[in-house]
Amino acid sequence: MRSFSQSSGNIQRTKPVHGCMCQRQTSRLRLRAVSLAAAAIALLAVFGGNAHAQTVINWTGGTDTAWATGSNWVGGTAPANNLTTNIAGFNSVSYANQPVAPNNRQIAGIQVGASSNAVTIDYTGSGSLVIGASGITVASGADALSLGATVNDYTDLGASQTWENNSANALAVRRIRTLANLGTVTLTLSGRENPGRELIS
Repeated sequence: MRSFSQSSGNIQRTKPVHGCMCQRQTSRLRLRAVSLAAAAIALLAVFGGNAHAQTVINWTGGTDTAWATGSNWVGGTAPANNLTTNIAGFNSVSYANQPVAPNNRQIAGIQVGASSNAVTIDYTGSGSLVIGASGITVASGADALSLGATVNDYTDLGASQTWENNSANALAVRRIRTLANLGTVTLTLSGRENPGRELIS
C-alpha cells in the first residue's frame, strides 16, 4: 500500500504511522473518537437519520457514449452529479459504447467488477471527472481501467480516497489534481503490488 498527499497539484509520499506512534496517541484518539461519535449523533438528529449506503449504478452504453444519458445505465437513470450519492459501476463482458463524462462531472466513486471488459472513461473536451471519498475499486479478474483519453484530461480528487486495483491489468490515469478549495488530500494506492499496474501520466 502506498499513500500520497496532494496539495496545489503536487504529489508527495507520506510515511506510514508505525505501532509505537499509535500507542502514544491511543488516549488522544479515543477522545477524538468519542467527540466524532457525538458529532455524528448530532447530525443524525438534525437531518432526521436519513443516512444511507451509496448505490452502485452500472454502465451499459446501450444508447451512446454520453455519461448523462439515463438509458446508458442499468435502471434508466444516470448516477447523480455529486460526490456522495452514487458509485459508477462497470461489470459487463462487453460495452456497446465507452463512456464520455461531461466536464467537471462528479461521482462518489468507481467500481469495476470481475466480469468487466476494458473500460476507458473519456472526458468532454479538455475536461475532468471529480471522484469522491469512495475512490476506485477494481476487482480481481477485471480488465484494464483508463481514466482520461488525452493529455489534457484531468481526474480530480474531491476528497481523500483509496484506489484499489486487485486485477492483473492496469489502472491508468492521465493526470490527477485536487479541487482548489480542499487544501491537502491523501490518495492511497493499494491492491496487488505489480509494477506498472498503476500508471499516472
